[in-house]
Amino acid sequence: MLMLTSLSYADEETADKSMESNPPDSLEIAKVKNPFISQLPKPKIENHQPEKVNPETIKTPSPSKQENPTLPTKDPKIHPKPEIVRPPDLSITGLVWNSDMPQAIINSKILSMGDAIENAVITDINENGVEILYKGEKFKIKKEK
Repeated sequence: MLMLTSLSYADEETADKSMESNPPDSLEIAKVKNPFISQLPKPKIENHQPEKVNPETIKTPSPSKQENPTLPTKDPKIHPKPEIVRPPDLSITGLVWNSDMPQAIINSKILSMGDAIENAVITDINENGVEILYKGEKFKIKKEK
């Protein structure tokens, strides 16, 4: 026999009466709230009419010779052209890259990583050449053959 031990009733009074009149081993079908229906109160919808507007009172902007503020301006102070950064003219004539202290001969000077030449800082020395940082841009300079 199937026993239902927990029933959900719409109100507690119905549950109390049901338990008194029926023995607990019988199957009962009770009025249960549908979980898929919202239990929130329904909002009151008022019949709302839109306000009437007089077309003569609406102000329309007159065309003017002012520039559109959303369009970019041609003022070079506001929108300067990006500067093209080119690396300095460096001539690599020798590399020592497979050691504890890699070095390069650049423009007849012996330099290590972290050294600066012509406002460029050497960031890496490898078998292919030298990497430098110049005006915020990274460049790879290859060894001359």
